[in-house]
Amino acid sequence: MKAPEIQQYSTAGAIRSNDIRIRWARAGMFIAINGLALPALTRPEFENPNFRLLFAAIILGLNFLWITSNQRSGRGIGYYDQKLATLELLDHYGPSREQHGTRVLIFADPAFQRLTRGLTLQSQLQILACTFFGIWAVVTWIFGAAVVGWKIDIPIFGIYN
Repeated sequence: MKAPEIQQYSTAGAIRSNDIRIRWARAGMFIAINGLALPALTRPEFENPNFRLLFAAIILGLNFLWITSNQRSGRGIGYYDQKLATLELLDHYGPSREQHGTRVLIFADPAFQRLTRGLTLQSQLQILACTFFGIWAVVTWIFGAAVVGWKIDIPIFGIYN
């Protein structure tokens, strides 16, 4: 690689690392929010069904944002993986191979490609996000039904009509 490619490689690697750190920080935050929000609905302070519906709808919206941000960051990380692999192959197959010898391949290595396919932690995060979204969609529907006046009895949430 020449100087511009080295700069591109280090910049793309730094952006990729930052995206992964942000993704895991976001995941920890949303796991904590979801872990605390569902038991919070069973508290006696949440007796007003309108307030419960509003709270559940806000958490449902946050989970939707979590799903879309996970998808966007997954595409971004995949883009930077591909860009880094392309830059690595410039050195591996170019005329500088004879001058500098074979370089180490990380992102262009077939082992890395195998590891990033299939059920990875990133795809498991997406499954978790969809699971939380489904739970909160059901909870929002239940509280919405209680506000509208449908006849439902759910003792765990203290809803009796």
